[in-house]
Amino acid sequence: MKDKRKIIVAWFQQQLRYFHRFLHRFGTVFDSLFSDNRFLIGFSFLLAVGLYVSINFSWLFTSNDNQGQVIVNVPVVQIYDKENYVVEGLPAFANLTLFGDQTDIEVVKSLKQYQIEVDLLGLGAGEHTVELRVKNIENGVTTSLDPQQAQITITPKVTKQSNLSFELVNEAKLNQEYTVRNMKLSQDTVLMKGSQANIDRVAVVQALVDVSNLELGDFSGKAQVVAFDDRGNKLDVTMEPRTVDVSAEVVEYSKIILVEPLFNGLLPENQAVKSYKLSKNSVLVYGPRNVVNTLTSIRIPLNYADLPAGQEVNVDVPLPAGVKQLQPQTLTIQVEYGDTTTQTVSSVPINSQNLNANYQIVNEQTSVTKVDVIASGTTELLKTLTQEQLNVSVDLQGLEPGIHEVPLQITGPSYFTYQIIPDTVVITIEEK
Repeated sequence: MKDKRKIIVAWFQQQLRYFHRFLHRFGTVFDSLFSDNRFLIGFSFLLAVGLYVSINFSWLFTSNDNQGQVIVNVPVVQIYDKENYVVEGLPAFANLTLFGDQTDIEVVKSLKQYQIEVDLLGLGAGEHTVELRVKNIENGVTTSLDPQQAQITITPKVTKQSNLSFELVNEAKLNQEYTVRNMKLSQDTVLMKGSQANIDRVAVVQALVDVSNLELGDFSGKAQVVAFDDRGNKLDVTMEPRTVDVSAEVVEYSKIILVEPLFNGLLPENQAVKSYKLSKNSVLVYGPRNVVNTLTSIRIPLNYADLPAGQEVNVDVPLPAGVKQLQPQTLTIQVEYGDTTTQTVSSVPINSQNLNANYQIVNEQTSVTKVDVIASGTTELLKTLTQEQLNVSVDLQGLEPGIHEVPLQITGPSYFTYQIIPDTVVITIEEK
């Protein structure tokens, strides 16, 4: 073991002597070079060249891929004679990519003086390929555009006069108890300017009147004029004027609703209503739009005992749920009576009501889908009776799949009495 250690120590000592000799020789050469004026002049020249290249040609050692930044949706400035021409195919926006030193790019982005434009001045009608160009970019920054080119079509503008109507917009934001009436426009015609193709597509020109959040009383303002095709699409057509003055009044919402008598009680045998006369057949109903618009008629309950033949009687019109008021609230009615006869209305269809949405009726296994109705009343009124006035139905509320015998119900003018043949029907229900 001691011999091996001596050998290792001797090897390291020898290597140290070699290294010392190398340093001594290198130092001698180094001292001789730097004491030589020609070497110092050449070495200084090389250092100067290297410094110049590193400062002025740093882009050679920089990857553009790492310095590119994209600015999306930059507006494209379109330069052309907008009064006399229509241009189709021009992009409204383009994506701008900046290349260069990161500091220079940040300066361009912060100043925001760059602009993308396409200049069509000097081009005539027809199809053209045009270049998009970037302006106002700082030195040292290069750019690219997407798209770089555009395929465009230039056509002369044509002018045509059109009638002007109005359309109410944002009605959902109008108080449900209000409505707009007596709308007036400052003019009833406007001029349209655009390509012949777009002018030919115009179906209607409307002033769009914004009625959101209006209050009761007189209203005045301005409305934008827009042209639409027959599908309701807005067309690229210039309107002259672009807006018109409008005036109207905001009043409580109302609608005219028909009224009809609902006769009840008993009359002498073989007697029925021969005729009746209401002082008005309709009333003006005020209330929220979504309530009033669901009303088709208002039925006035009447008892035969309170209606002597040939005498005018005052009756109150009931106020439907959710309705604010009626005008008038009271009507008069005069009733005449006559002898009863009968009339059969054949093949009245049966309507189902309240069937579970997950179920369906199997018509092939249902015994009857149409019935005959015998109506009793006076000859004068029976002549006016039609199938459309009768509604025969079955109430299927709560019924499960299977076979059910259910009674038939009928509604129709209350001055008749009815008999349904048959008065029940067998219904087969199954899951969808």
